Amino acid sequence: MVSLLVVLVLSTAAPPLAGARAPWMLPRPPDTGVLLRYDPPLGQVAEYRVTLDVRGEQTSLGESLPVRWRGGLEVTEEVIAKGVDGTLWLRVRTDIVEARDATGTLAGAMPAQYPAVHVRMSPLGEVIDVSVATGERASGPRERAFLSLAAQPGLAVLPAGRVEAGDEWRADTGGGRQISQLLSLSESGSGTVALISSRRAGDLELSEGSSALGLQTSLSGRMTQESELRLLVDQGLVLAHKGQTEMHTDSVASLDLPDGAEQFDIQADLTVDFDVQLVAVDGQPVGPS
Repeated sequence: MVSLLVVLVLSTAAPPLAGARAPWMLPRPPDTGVLLRYDPPLGQVAEYRVTLDVRGEQTSLGESLPVRWRGGLEVTEEVIAKGVDGTLWLRVRTDIVEARDATGTLAGAMPAQYPAVHVRMSPLGEVIDVSVATGERASGPRERAFLSLAAQPGLAVLPAGRVEAGDEWRADTGGGRQISQLLSLSESGSGTVALISSRRAGDLELSEGSSALGLQTSLSGRMTQESELRLLVDQGLVLAHKGQTEMHTDSVASLDLPDGAEQFDIQADLTVDFDVQLVAVDGQPVGPS
Protein backbone atom coordinates (compact mmCIF):
# COMPACT_ATOMS: atom_id res chain seq x y z
CA MET A 1 0.00 0.00 0.00
CA VAL A 2 2.79 2.44 0.89
CA SER A 3 4.52 1.71 -2.42
CA LEU A 4 1.38 2.52 -4.38
CA LEU A 5 0.89 5.84 -2.60
CA VAL A 6 4.50 6.90 -3.15
CA VAL A 7 3.96 6.28 -6.87
CA LEU A 8 0.96 8.62 -6.76
CA VAL A 9 3.02 11.45 -5.29
CA LEU A 10 6.22 11.05 -7.26
CA SER A 11 4.82 10.45 -10.70
CA THR A 12 3.44 14.02 -10.58
CA ALA A 13 6.26 15.96 -8.82
CA ALA A 14 9.54 14.32 -9.54
CA PRO A 15 12.03 14.49 -12.44
CA PRO A 16 12.22 11.95 -15.36
CA LEU A 17 13.61 8.42 -15.31
CA ALA A 18 17.27 7.98 -14.44
CA GLY A 19 19.43 6.93 -17.35
CA ALA A 20 17.49 8.85 -20.00
CA ARG A 21 19.43 9.32 -23.23
CA ALA A 22 19.75 12.72 -24.86
CA PRO A 23 16.50 13.61 -26.66
CA TRP A 24 16.31 13.01 -30.43
CA MET A 25 15.14 15.70 -32.83
CA LEU A 26 15.77 16.93 -36.35
CA PRO A 27 18.93 19.09 -36.75
CA ARG A 28 18.51 22.88 -36.87
CA PRO A 29 20.90 25.67 -37.92
CA PRO A 30 22.95 26.66 -34.86
CA ASP A 31 21.79 30.29 -34.57
CA THR A 32 18.02 29.82 -34.86
CA GLY A 33 15.44 28.88 -32.28
CA VAL A 34 15.68 28.93 -28.49
CA LEU A 35 17.74 26.79 -26.13
CA LEU A 36 15.63 25.25 -23.33
CA ARG A 37 17.33 24.30 -20.07
CA TYR A 38 16.49 23.76 -16.40
CA ASP A 39 18.96 26.33 -15.06
CA PRO A 40 17.96 28.04 -11.80
CA PRO A 41 20.79 30.00 -10.10
CA LEU A 42 22.88 28.63 -7.26
CA GLY A 43 21.19 29.16 -3.89
CA GLN A 44 17.72 29.73 -5.28
CA VAL A 45 14.81 28.31 -3.26
CA ALA A 46 11.62 27.68 -5.25
CA GLU A 47 8.36 26.71 -3.56
CA TYR A 48 5.63 24.85 -5.41
CA ARG A 49 2.02 24.01 -4.56
CA VAL A 50 0.84 20.65 -5.93
CA THR A 51 -2.79 19.55 -6.07
CA LEU A 52 -3.75 15.94 -6.81
CA ASP A 53 -7.08 14.35 -7.68
CA VAL A 54 -6.86 10.54 -7.66
CA ARG A 55 -9.68 8.23 -8.72
CA GLY A 56 -9.95 4.61 -9.78
CA GLU A 57 -10.15 1.14 -8.29
CA GLN A 58 -8.00 -1.10 -6.11
CA THR A 59 -8.44 -4.87 -5.91
CA SER A 60 -7.13 -7.05 -3.07
CA LEU A 61 -8.11 -10.54 -1.90
CA GLY A 62 -10.76 -10.62 -4.60
CA GLU A 63 -12.47 -7.47 -3.35
CA SER A 64 -12.61 -4.31 -5.48
CA LEU A 65 -12.66 -0.98 -3.69
CA PRO A 66 -13.18 2.48 -5.20
CA VAL A 67 -10.40 5.06 -4.80
CA ARG A 68 -11.21 8.77 -4.45
CA TRP A 69 -8.41 10.82 -2.93
CA ARG A 70 -7.70 14.55 -3.15
CA GLY A 71 -4.70 16.24 -1.64
CA GLY A 72 -2.33 19.17 -1.58
CA LEU A 73 1.44 19.09 -1.29
CA GLU A 74 4.17 21.68 -0.76
CA VAL A 75 7.42 21.00 -2.58
CA THR A 76 10.54 23.08 -1.90
CA GLU A 77 13.57 22.91 -4.23
CA GLU A 78 16.87 24.51 -3.23
CA VAL A 79 19.81 24.67 -5.65
CA ILE A 80 22.76 23.63 -3.48
CA ALA A 81 25.43 23.16 -6.19
CA LYS A 82 25.99 23.53 -9.95
CA GLY A 83 28.54 21.96 -12.26
CA VAL A 84 30.38 23.65 -15.11
CA ASP A 85 28.31 21.54 -17.53
CA GLY A 86 25.06 22.78 -15.99
CA THR A 87 24.48 19.77 -13.74
CA LEU A 88 22.21 20.68 -10.82
CA TRP A 89 22.26 19.45 -7.24
CA LEU A 90 18.87 20.09 -5.61
CA ARG A 91 17.67 19.65 -2.05
CA VAL A 92 13.99 18.72 -2.35
CA ARG A 93 11.43 18.44 0.44
CA THR A 94 7.84 17.24 -0.02
CA ASP A 95 5.15 17.81 2.63
CA ILE A 96 1.51 16.76 2.44
CA VAL A 97 -0.59 19.66 3.73
CA GLU A 98 -4.08 18.47 2.82
CA ALA A 99 -5.67 15.06 2.28
CA ARG A 100 -9.29 14.02 1.70
CA ASP A 101 -9.92 10.30 1.31
CA ALA A 102 -13.60 10.03 0.37
CA THR A 103 -13.67 6.22 0.25
CA GLY A 104 -11.10 5.45 2.97
CA THR A 105 -9.28 3.00 0.68
CA LEU A 106 -5.96 4.82 1.08
CA ALA A 107 -6.47 6.02 4.65
CA GLY A 108 -3.43 6.08 6.90
CA ALA A 109 -0.89 4.93 4.33
CA MET A 110 0.65 8.27 3.37
CA PRO A 111 2.95 10.05 5.85
CA ALA A 112 2.62 13.80 6.35
CA GLN A 113 6.26 14.41 5.49
CA TYR A 114 8.89 12.62 3.43
CA PRO A 115 12.65 12.93 4.09
CA ALA A 116 14.43 15.69 2.22
CA VAL A 117 16.48 14.30 -0.66
CA HIS A 118 19.41 15.42 -2.80
CA VAL A 119 18.70 15.14 -6.52
CA ARG A 120 21.46 15.41 -9.12
CA MET A 121 20.11 16.10 -12.60
CA SER A 122 21.28 17.34 -15.99
CA PRO A 123 20.06 20.67 -17.38
CA LEU A 124 17.86 18.63 -19.76
CA GLY A 125 16.02 17.13 -16.79
CA GLU A 126 17.65 13.67 -16.74
CA VAL A 127 18.07 12.41 -13.18
CA ILE A 128 21.57 11.13 -12.40
CA ASP A 129 21.08 10.04 -8.80
CA VAL A 130 18.96 10.58 -5.69
CA SER A 131 20.10 10.27 -2.07
CA VAL A 132 18.82 11.19 1.38
CA ALA A 133 19.84 14.72 2.36
CA THR A 134 22.42 15.21 5.10
CA GLY A 135 20.85 14.96 8.55
CA GLU A 136 17.70 13.21 7.34
CA ARG A 137 16.49 9.82 8.56
CA ALA A 138 16.33 7.08 5.91
CA SER A 139 16.10 3.77 7.74
CA GLY A 140 12.45 2.84 7.17
CA PRO A 141 10.76 1.18 4.19
CA ARG A 142 8.80 4.35 3.38
CA GLU A 143 12.00 6.38 3.05
CA ARG A 144 13.69 3.71 0.93
CA ALA A 145 10.60 3.47 -1.27
CA PHE A 146 10.65 7.25 -1.68
CA LEU A 147 14.26 7.12 -2.90
CA SER A 148 13.62 4.15 -5.14
CA LEU A 149 10.85 5.95 -7.01
CA ALA A 150 12.19 9.52 -6.90
CA ALA A 151 13.64 9.22 -10.39
CA GLN A 152 10.51 7.91 -12.09
CA PRO A 153 8.62 9.90 -14.76
CA GLY A 154 7.58 13.49 -14.16
CA LEU A 155 8.90 16.64 -15.85
CA ALA A 156 9.55 16.95 -19.57
CA VAL A 157 13.03 16.01 -20.79
CA LEU A 158 14.20 19.03 -22.81
CA PRO A 159 15.75 18.90 -26.31
CA ALA A 160 19.54 18.92 -26.70
CA GLY A 161 19.47 21.57 -29.45
CA ARG A 162 17.59 24.77 -30.23
CA VAL A 163 13.90 24.63 -31.09
CA GLU A 164 11.20 26.89 -32.48
CA ALA A 165 7.45 26.88 -31.85
CA GLY A 166 5.97 23.78 -33.47
CA ASP A 167 9.14 21.68 -33.20
CA GLU A 168 8.81 18.18 -31.74
CA TRP A 169 11.39 15.91 -30.10
CA ARG A 170 11.49 12.59 -28.30
CA ALA A 171 13.47 11.13 -25.41
CA ASP A 172 14.01 7.41 -24.90
CA THR A 173 14.31 6.31 -21.28
CA GLY A 174 15.16 3.07 -19.53
CA GLY A 175 11.46 2.23 -19.22
CA GLY A 176 9.68 4.04 -22.05
CA ARG A 177 9.53 7.04 -24.33
CA GLN A 178 8.50 10.68 -24.17
CA ILE A 179 7.38 12.82 -27.12
CA SER A 180 7.32 16.58 -26.57
CA GLN A 181 6.54 19.70 -28.56
CA LEU A 182 7.22 23.41 -28.08
CA LEU A 183 3.73 24.82 -28.50
CA SER A 184 4.53 28.51 -28.14
CA LEU A 185 6.87 31.22 -26.89
CA SER A 186 5.28 34.21 -25.20
CA GLU A 187 6.38 37.27 -23.25
CA SER A 188 5.46 37.94 -19.63
CA GLY A 189 6.55 40.46 -17.04
CA SER A 190 9.29 38.01 -15.98
CA GLY A 191 10.56 37.20 -19.49
CA THR A 192 10.01 34.64 -22.23
CA VAL A 193 7.79 31.68 -21.33
CA ALA A 194 7.93 28.39 -23.24
CA LEU A 195 4.79 26.24 -23.31
CA ILE A 196 5.77 22.58 -23.78
CA SER A 197 3.41 19.63 -24.23
CA SER A 198 4.54 16.09 -23.45
CA ARG A 199 3.17 12.59 -23.92
CA ARG A 200 5.00 9.73 -22.26
CA ALA A 201 4.64 6.06 -21.43
CA GLY A 202 6.87 3.97 -19.22
CA ASP A 203 7.24 1.24 -16.64
CA LEU A 204 7.03 1.53 -12.85
CA GLU A 205 9.11 -0.76 -10.64
CA LEU A 206 9.81 -1.11 -6.94
CA SER A 207 11.12 -3.83 -4.66
CA GLU A 208 11.29 -2.97 -0.97
CA GLY A 209 11.26 -4.78 2.35
CA SER A 210 11.77 -4.61 6.07
CA SER A 211 13.51 -7.50 7.83
CA ALA A 212 12.33 -6.18 11.21
CA LEU A 213 8.70 -6.34 10.12
CA GLY A 214 9.11 -9.46 8.01
CA LEU A 215 7.54 -7.63 5.10
CA GLN A 216 8.61 -7.69 1.44
CA THR A 217 6.80 -5.72 -1.25
CA SER A 218 7.32 -5.67 -5.00
CA LEU A 219 5.48 -3.46 -7.45
CA SER A 220 5.38 -3.36 -11.22
CA GLY A 221 3.19 -1.41 -13.55
CA ARG A 222 2.72 0.81 -16.53
CA MET A 223 1.98 4.52 -16.72
CA THR A 224 1.02 7.03 -19.38
CA GLN A 225 1.08 10.78 -18.92
CA GLU A 226 -0.01 13.83 -20.88
CA SER A 227 0.91 17.27 -19.60
CA GLU A 228 1.76 20.88 -20.38
CA LEU A 229 4.70 22.65 -18.77
CA ARG A 230 5.45 26.37 -18.61
CA LEU A 231 9.17 27.19 -18.44
CA LEU A 232 10.62 30.65 -17.80
CA VAL A 233 13.33 30.45 -20.45
CA ASP A 234 15.87 33.04 -19.27
CA GLN A 235 15.88 31.69 -15.71
CA GLY A 236 15.43 28.01 -16.55
CA LEU A 237 12.66 27.86 -13.97
CA VAL A 238 9.45 25.80 -14.05
CA LEU A 239 6.41 28.04 -13.57
CA ALA A 240 3.70 25.40 -13.87
CA HIS A 241 3.11 21.78 -14.83
CA LYS A 242 -0.41 20.43 -15.32
CA GLY A 243 -1.75 17.19 -16.72
CA GLN A 244 -3.05 13.68 -16.19
CA THR A 245 -1.36 10.38 -15.38
CA GLU A 246 -2.95 6.95 -15.80
CA MET A 247 -1.43 3.97 -13.99
CA HIS A 248 -1.97 0.25 -13.73
CA THR A 249 0.03 -1.42 -10.94
CA ASP A 250 0.41 -4.97 -9.64
CA SER A 251 1.80 -5.32 -6.11
CA VAL A 252 2.73 -8.41 -4.13
CA ALA A 253 3.30 -8.16 -0.38
CA SER A 254 4.76 -11.10 1.55
CA LEU A 255 4.46 -11.10 5.35
CA ASP A 256 6.37 -13.52 7.57
CA LEU A 257 4.05 -15.02 10.21
CA PRO A 258 4.75 -17.60 12.93
CA ASP A 259 3.06 -20.33 10.90
CA GLY A 260 4.69 -19.32 7.61
CA ALA A 261 4.69 -16.54 5.02
CA GLU A 262 1.41 -15.10 3.77
CA GLN A 263 1.13 -13.32 0.43
CA PHE A 264 -1.24 -10.54 -0.58
CA ASP A 265 -1.83 -9.36 -4.15
CA ILE A 266 -3.01 -5.82 -4.86
CA GLN A 267 -3.95 -4.43 -8.28
CA ALA A 268 -4.83 -0.82 -8.97
CA ASP A 269 -6.08 1.17 -11.94
CA LEU A 270 -5.78 4.87 -11.20
CA THR A 271 -6.14 8.23 -12.91
CA VAL A 272 -4.32 11.20 -11.36
CA ASP A 273 -5.04 14.80 -12.34
CA PHE A 274 -2.18 17.02 -11.16
CA ASP A 275 -1.50 20.75 -11.07
CA VAL A 276 1.91 22.11 -10.03
CA GLN A 277 2.24 25.87 -9.55
CA LEU A 278 5.24 28.00 -8.54
CA VAL A 279 4.17 30.08 -5.54
CA ALA A 280 7.40 31.68 -4.26
CA VAL A 281 11.06 32.22 -5.14
CA ASP A 282 13.55 33.05 -2.37
CA GLY A 283 10.67 33.84 -0.07
CA GLN A 284 8.99 36.27 -2.48
CA PRO A 285 5.47 35.35 -3.65
CA VAL A 286 4.96 34.68 -7.35
CA GLY A 287 1.69 35.56 -9.08
CA PRO A 288 -0.42 33.07 -11.09
CA SER A 289 1.40 31.72 -14.14
